[in-house]
Amino acid sequence: MRGLGPDSAAARALAAQASDWASWWTSLYERDRLLFTLATLGAIVLTGAVLGLLTDALLKRLGIDLTKREMGER
Repeated sequence: MRGLGPDSAAARALAAQASDWASWWTSLYERDRLLFTLATLGAIVLTGAVLGLLTDALLKRLGIDLTKREMGER
């Protein structure tokens, strides 16, 4: 069965068409899987933290204060 493993022709073709960061990400996957995994986890955590802070700021701007527990306990 053919797949998109790191040695497949399809993976090399996709990497050749990719932007700079995507080609770096692809080459990192091919060179060091552990570092790729750690970088991916770091990117996911950072993205989640940024989205959480943005959501919190938006809710506060709309007048929804999630730090007060009285409304949630009723």
